[in-house]
Amino acid sequence: MAKTVYRWIPASIFLTAFLVQSCLPPSGGIVRRDGRQNLDDHTVRVLIAESKSPITIFSKSRVKIRGIKSGKVLLDTDGRSITLNPEKILTPLIVESWNSPIEVDKKAYRGSMEIHNVLGKISVINVLSMGDYLKSVIPGEIPANWNAEALKAQAIASRTYAYHHILGNKNRKLYDLDATTSFQVYKGMVSEKPFTNDAVESTSGEVLMYNGGPILAFFHSTCGGRTADNGDLWEGKNHPYLKSVPCPYCESSPHYRWSTDLTLDKIRESLQRHNQFTGRIRSIAFKSHEGRVTDVIVRHTQGVTTMKGNQFRLLFPTDSLKSTFFVSKKGGRGLHFEGRGWGHGVGLCQWGARGMAEKGFNYKKILQYYYRNGRIERPTGNDI
Repeated sequence: MAKTVYRWIPASIFLTAFLVQSCLPPSGGIVRRDGRQNLDDHTVRVLIAESKSPITIFSKSRVKIRGIKSGKVLLDTDGRSITLNPEKILTPLIVESWNSPIEVDKKAYRGSMEIHNVLGKISVINVLSMGDYLKSVIPGEIPANWNAEALKAQAIASRTYAYHHILGNKNRKLYDLDATTSFQVYKGMVSEKPFTNDAVESTSGEVLMYNGGPILAFFHSTCGGRTADNGDLWEGKNHPYLKSVPCPYCESSPHYRWSTDLTLDKIRESLQRHNQFTGRIRSIAFKSHEGRVTDVIVRHTQGVTTMKGNQFRLLFPTDSLKSTFFVSKKGGRGLHFEGRGWGHGVGLCQWGARGMAEKGFNYKKILQYYYRNGRIERPTGNDI
């Protein structure tokens, strides 16, 4: 395979990489003949890589690289591997291909790529349609062999979650979402599966709306019998569509019940690793609401440290303290925890959605159960 090392150095100064983002065109998609835009054709911008090392791009067909601001074509080639070095990228670039996906470090993606230099790192942003984005996200977030109604419910939750963040990107940041669990898991074409593709296509354009906009459609693996009220986990707005509801549908989850032990030394180390400096721990108190820990008070030789229950949970590996739905008691040199569920517990319970689907509920009933006050609508790009 022929290899091209991309060494073009523009005359513009490094600062351009930061200033040009305000000049980028607004996100858009395919507009129908009636002028109304299907949401799944709308553009989404996903950060897929950040690196101080060179990035390799390849496509089997024609590849064109041009400056975003100038529009000048800098490279136009076929079937070659192109290496992009951070120190050579002084102004934002766009990489486009025809009739073939673009591979970034041997991972294939739909759409085009934007390349930015931010503080000496290459940032690679995949620009693609919402529908194509979701085809990778859904099997990354939920098993692709689950009941079709559960997959459809996840497709709408993920579409809604993404649009909530796109519309919240008022400052025109370089990207709308990243590809990690900080937003939604996105791995490109390697994740796509026929059943989840069907779920995306059969619910095309459907989102959960409240008060004229897409809701913040949180979801999680297993609630353990009752979902959480978002106001009990996070400070800020207490959304009326993210209220706690009983969930008798997720008992088949392998995470429905769990237990773990944490020594006081381990707890102290975890607190200090996350900049919660403490002395020797004297006591730990947990405040709960509807079975979920909302607040944690740690008394130690240097004072008192308080935090939200979910913040405490995230101090530890995800397979250790799996949720805030737990009780604790003294055990050995620390605490023994008995808990239920996995994840923050807010919004859609994925194992609950599976259970509801297996009992004959369709995707609309599933979503209406977990997102009270949210309405399933099919707005267009003109409406939101």
